[in-house]
Amino acid sequence: MIDEFIAYFTDKELVDTEHIYQLGTEWYLVPHDLFTLGKNQPRQPVFVGTFLGKQHGERFAPGIALLELLAPHAAKIEVSEKAAWLFVCGKDVLQPSIVSAPHAIKLHQRVLVMCKNEVIGIGKVMGPLTEQKTVVKNVFDIGDFLRRERPRTRR
Repeated sequence: MIDEFIAYFTDKELVDTEHIYQLGTEWYLVPHDLFTLGKNQPRQPVFVGTFLGKQHGERFAPGIALLELLAPHAAKIEVSEKAAWLFVCGKDVLQPSIVSAPHAIKLHQRVLVMCKNEVIGIGKVMGPLTEQKTVVKNVFDIGDFLRRERPRTRR
């Protein structure tokens, strides 16, 4: 599943499959020594190494570390600070909010959405970047981590 996700953005092998450890529905990047140590433990660890992502049914939710690994190799768009905030809140990107799009981006291509050279999520190009409407649909954003947190109940 993680290889399929990376293939949306690049054909380069970003992580060595020998260093990927699947723990339930989660994937981790683990140095070889730590991987061997974890295998020799009497109980399975709760987490180990660098979190790469988690499978939610048919959907894969990447971790921040995986998005950072993808950044040098993937097509990306840079958005304004205001648009970045709206994107992190789950909104789509409108054309006037795009600061730059250095790559030749194609229709329906998945791109990394950036603000000040920081990855804030993944979008899908839904129209030409010259149109004055929604051009990049929000597929995943870093605000997802906060939205998944369960609210605490007061006692």
